[in-house]
Amino acid sequence: MRFEELFKKLADILSLYNIPLMENLAPGLTREEIISKLKPYGINNEVIIELYEWRNGIKFNSDNEYIGEIDILIGFNFYPIDEAIESYEFELTSIYGCGKELFPIFSDYAGSYLYIDKDGITPILYHFDYTMPGNIESYYESLERAIETTIECYNKGAMKKGDEGYWEFDFDLVREISKELNPNCVYWQKE
Repeated sequence: MRFEELFKKLADILSLYNIPLMENLAPGLTREEIISKLKPYGINNEVIIELYEWRNGIKFNSDNEYIGEIDILIGFNFYPIDEAIESYEFELTSIYGCGKELFPIFSDYAGSYLYIDKDGITPILYHFDYTMPGNIESYYESLERAIETTIECYNKGAMKKGDEGYWEFDFDLVREISKELNPNCVYWQKE
């Protein structure tokens, strides 16, 4: 699986901050389970299938709160497949949504989402924020590039835990790194 090595690198970095990535993620599903869940929606993207084979998003506790302090990508959590499908169903009926061609796989749980083409025609991850309807932009050139960008942000100190245990972000450095690694994406190129 192409994501395992990258996610292992991310897990190693997060372990420096005492964040157990793998313990905060639900076990992956079988390929057959994933295809069965996605088939009614005509979703056939190998990246989506491989991602959910690897893990099934962040874990939630009995109060439906996500476990741990985990952002798989900069500011975004990995949606469990059933939540992603629920959001996708909403997209199909919402005048504010991104439509049927994009499938949500990451969310900040505050109104921003990262989507991928449901048919796998393009590897780009797109950003959409419900607080700014109609404004969907390319964000990462691929899921692999998104993980690499996150790793580089940790490595260069753009994201780190401060002395009091809270996350600190150097947004200018995050933008610089993201812009460099995703030169064809609109979101990072804006001034």
